[in-house]
Order: sequence, then structure tokens, then C-alpha cells
Amino acid sequence: MKKTVIILVLAAFTASGVFAQLSFSFGAGTFFDGSFRNGIKSNDHNFWYEEGKDVISLGAYLFYDASFIEASVNFGYGFVLKYEKDYFGTIYDYNNDSNFNYLMVSLCVIGKFPVNIGDSLFYPAAGVEYNMVLASYENGVKEDWGSLSVSDYLNQYGILAGIGIDFPLSGAMFLRTQGFINIRFPAKYQKDLAIVSNFLNNNSYKTTIGIGPRIKLGFGLKL
Repeated sequence: MKKTVIILVLAAFTASGVFAQLSFSFGAGTFFDGSFRNGIKSNDHNFWYEEGKDVISLGAYLFYDASFIEASVNFGYGFVLKYEKDYFGTIYDYNNDSNFNYLMVSLCVIGKFPVNIGDSLFYPAAGVEYNMVLASYENGVKEDWGSLSVSDYLNQYGILAGIGIDFPLSGAMFLRTQGFINIRFPAKYQKDLAIVSNFLNNNSYKTTIGIGPRIKLGFGLKL
């Protein structure tokens, strides 16, 4: 009985146009992104220690949308703050007066469930992302990562979830606003650092994920 009621309600919503119909659009915009506490830590009762990096990024993106799926390419410039945290919980910045930066591009695909609210379009969304670091810099000088490229060390997979609202403008144009919680998994650099630290110090080091917000603001054009 409950299943029948749910099916009837969904059918009524669909017939009344509450759920968005399939449409296509493309556009561009800007974003703010943060990934915090991405590194390694040891919870050994004799040695509690954590180190890693916080990355704050600004950039621009392009997107293509097919109502229930959005694909985007994001171009970002990241400001990197390295840190360490000791047994007493004290956080130390150990950039040592150096400025670290990343030049990045990421590929992102999200699924969304759009619902018409008046003239606007609301949708919860979730998806996956692959973030590629094209170059890293210390005080404006490109870093040399030896036999492997910087991408081999610092590329990361991630997942994100959040909401978005599209506001209609004139004609086929619309304003796209999105907010996400972004989770980035450890890169090869963090994994290797944990392995080496465990070998040298005989401690229980493990990698940590990076968590932070992502805010996107763009303009789109319906096809």
C-alpha cells in the first residue's frame, strides 16, 4: 500500500512539472575551494603527532549539464599552508617563511536531482572528482620532483556532496549557485610519507583525508 501511495505521489509531481524535465546547458564560472588536514598522523600512546597541509584554492570552471548530470573542468591556483601538531594539540606553521602554491586542474562529474521551485531550480547533488596538480612552486620557483612528475605524487581522488540552485535570468541565461562539502583522499605523497615514517620511527602512522567547502558561482545558457 505504501509503495502504491509513493508511486502515485511521484507520478502526480511529475505530471504537474515539479520535477525538472530533461534539458541541456553549458556555462562557466568561478569557485572557492578548501581542503584541510590532508596528511599523516600517529595516535600511538607514546607518540602523538600529525603533519600535513591545508590548501585553499581559487579558480574558474567550465560545465556541461544534462539535467541530472553535470560534468565540469576546474582550473585552480592553490595556496598551501603546511602544519604540524604535537601531543599537546599545539599547531605549528612550518612554512618557514616560504610560500607554497599549486597549479591545478580537476575533472568532476556529479549526479543531481532537480526540482522546480517557482521559476528557480533546486537540486541536491553528489559526485566524484579527480584533481591533478600540474606544477608546484616554492617562493615562485617551480619545484623539481625528480624522476617522477608532480602529478605522480600529488594527484588525488575526491568525493563531494551538496546543493545547488539555478536562478533564471533573461532569455535562456541562468545564474548557477552551488555549495559542497569536498573530501579528498590521500595522494601518493602522503602514502609514501606514512610508510617512511613508520619504517624510521616504528610508529603507527596513517594517512588522513582532507575535508573542506567548495563554493561555485557561474552563468549558464540553456540549449
